[in-house]
Amino acid sequence: MMKTTKWLLFLVLVLILAIPGSALAAGNRSILPDRIIIGENYTLGSGQTLDGNLWIMGGNVSLDPDSTVTGGVQIMGGTLHVNGTVEGDINAMGGYVRLGDTAHIKGNVNLIGGTLDRDSGAQIDGEVNTETGGPIRFAPPAGTVRLPRIDFALNPIWQVMRFFLEAFVMAALAVLVVLFAPKHVERTAHAIIAQPLMAGGLGLLTLVVAPIVLVVITLTIILIPVTILTIILLALLVVFGWIALGLEVGQRMAQMFKVEWALPVSAGLGTLFLTIVVNAIGQVPCIGWLAPALVVFLGLGGVLLTRFGTLEYLGGKTLLPPPTSMPVGPVMPVAPVAPQAPEIPETPEEPVIPPVQGESKE
Repeated sequence: MMKTTKWLLFLVLVLILAIPGSALAAGNRSILPDRIIIGENYTLGSGQTLDGNLWIMGGNVSLDPDSTVTGGVQIMGGTLHVNGTVEGDINAMGGYVRLGDTAHIKGNVNLIGGTLDRDSGAQIDGEVNTETGGPIRFAPPAGTVRLPRIDFALNPIWQVMRFFLEAFVMAALAVLVVLFAPKHVERTAHAIIAQPLMAGGLGLLTLVVAPIVLVVITLTIILIPVTILTIILLALLVVFGWIALGLEVGQRMAQMFKVEWALPVSAGLGTLFLTIVVNAIGQVPCIGWLAPALVVFLGLGGVLLTRFGTLEYLGGKTLLPPPTSMPVGPVMPVAPVAPQAPEIPETPEEPVIPPVQGESKE
């Protein structure tokens, strides 16, 4: 029952995130936070205004003089230095809060296991509540509803490195797969090229129907392991189809440059190029998702048409591979042999008997 509840909560969360922000608005309250700081240093400069709420998880945040946070500040395990204005509450769980001389808190300061260091000039319009000193109120963020902007401690250089690292990992995986199953990958690539509409449609239909079936199976509790295995299998099918398309791209590149590459080399270079291009197109707002989705649909459909590359699919027909016990090769024509007359054995000659001496010849 607990597992089912977790899955249901997960599905509800996905549905909530899928609903547009305007549909969640209720008065002046907001369900989602406006800014989240995770493990990094953040400074709201003098004269700047953060329209919404500020959440701090393990980070160091400074609010300079004349800066304003229109909502509240939620801090969990981080450090907050306030020299500006906070129009909402400050809620600290296990963090450190320092209020400078120019700090102005229009709400309450609520502490659970946190530390408050307050200068004499700091102004708090509300109350200071500790773990044992009164009710702790964690009000939902105020302001208009918007999706949160999460700031991770990742600089642009690391993001570029991660972009290319993913492409190189896929290329290395493509080389390994083609080394162990070259025919399977080739059959899948041929099926995608021969029937792109069939492969794309089948892949799209599978990804539309599969989540519904998995949710129904998950609700039975007993078949939850089947759901997990099915998700893993779908992921493997998608990766295999991606590599098959990468092999086709690599072979086209070899033809373009008029060179001959081994099959693993074509798969590795083609998958590397395909992944970089598709991920780059995926960064385009609004329509960027179409490129990776198209590759996933085609690859998954090709894998299903060939049954993981075990069958050859050409022209709408699935052909069984030739048996491995008997070699199959071209049949050479044999010239007809003219019939020959049978040989007649020679009759032996009668032996000549010499006459006996003393007998007269008559």
